[in-house]
Amino acid sequence: MSTSQVTSFYYSGQGSVLLAERDVSGNALGFTPVGNVTALTLGIEVSKLEHKESVSGSRGIDKTLIQEVNVSMSMVMESLFKENLAVALYGSSSSVAAGSISDEQVVARHDKWVALSEPNLSAVVIGDDAVPTNTYIEGTDYLLNAAAGSFMALSTGGIADAQTVFVDATTGGHDVVEGFISSAAPERWLRFEGLNTAEGDKTVVVDVYKFAIDPLAELALINEELAEMTVEGSVLQDTTKPTGGTSQYFRQQYVVV
Repeated sequence: MSTSQVTSFYYSGQGSVLLAERDVSGNALGFTPVGNVTALTLGIEVSKLEHKESVSGSRGIDKTLIQEVNVSMSMVMESLFKENLAVALYGSSSSVAAGSISDEQVVARHDKWVALSEPNLSAVVIGDDAVPTNTYIEGTDYLLNAAAGSFMALSTGGIADAQTVFVDATTGGHDVVEGFISSAAPERWLRFEGLNTAEGDKTVVVDVYKFAIDPLAELALINEELAEMTVEGSVLQDTTKPTGGTSQYFRQQYVVV
């Protein structure tokens, strides 16, 4: 065959990754983009039986039998918003509205930071009782980290060591991620809506029907560069999908014209 008749189709991918919860029938319950993903990979492993013939004397392999197929998926995510973290940490996410704390009782410790119940504080008042006789002064009696929601009673101030103080404050809104409140792997429909930039930005769509996500192995909290997290898991067989010419694992669709 002449090489002039060969047409090559090259691929270099970019695009959006979306996740959806599944109903009991395996249908996607609406997709949410996960933000910037710098790498998305499908991995396929097989275990096979190799049969050796015993006639020729060379013990040549004359038959292979696929015994098991394992499909995995990995993506590197840079958007560490609460929903992504909750899925990767087997937890939950929520948003706390602005409000207030009133008469929160906290045991003060001289020259040590003590945590309050919420961060993002303003208009903080620390007193010696619910109806205070003494209201303490920031910078003289205590130090305050209003953003983090903590304070330090100064040994040079008017708060006694191990004294119970009462705190009032205005609280700003903030997000909460509760980690590892479930031991069950989240199962999501993953959809990649991409572009093949090597072929004129032609559309590529990949649907992974049942992605069982492994717990996050590492979450960097102090870093020099932009933080990222690697989310890995198994692509499970989705028995809600028909057999006979269609996959129960994933489907790829390419626009080539």
